[in-house]
Amino acid sequence: MKHQIVRVRHDLRRRSLVVSRVGYISPGMLRIGLRGEDLAQFTSLAPDDHIKLFMPSDDGRIESRDYTPRRYDARAGELTIDFAVHDAGPATRWALRAKPGDSIEIGGPRGSVVVPTDFDWWLLIGDETALPAIGRRLEELPAGCSVTSIVAVAGAQEEQRFATRAISP
Repeated sequence: MKHQIVRVRHDLRRRSLVVSRVGYISPGMLRIGLRGEDLAQFTSLAPDDHIKLFMPSDDGRIESRDYTPRRYDARAGELTIDFAVHDAGPATRWALRAKPGDSIEIGGPRGSVVVPTDFDWWLLIGDETALPAIGRRLEELPAGCSVTSIVAVAGAQEEQRFATRAISP
């Protein structure tokens, strides 16, 4: 059936990972790579999946926040997460302090909502916090797919370019 959206449930599992790399992709977007044996059987089937990051708060309690897996490279064994850097909570503070070798735990994704790519055209709209999902969708769209993306960012320095086979009308 054309345009059929499929919901896929994943085994919920907590994973202990280690920061493998940290770098800015724009002044307001930080990219962190995570590795670890616990990534075995990690699955993220949709660009808007989310995982829970578990990190200590300033008072020592464990807090969690949802983030989009920007990319998972099973061959390299690395999960990439992008963080919009702004005044926020424990995940942003953790990301700003992160360095290779630091540990973090993640959970999920709990499931994926797989949207087929056989639509005639796509319109993707969001702000800087949606860029990880929008970027992943653009990179995964098939050749020739027509797509328009509108993203509100703080300025030209925050614009991102994505390798895609899709076309802009």
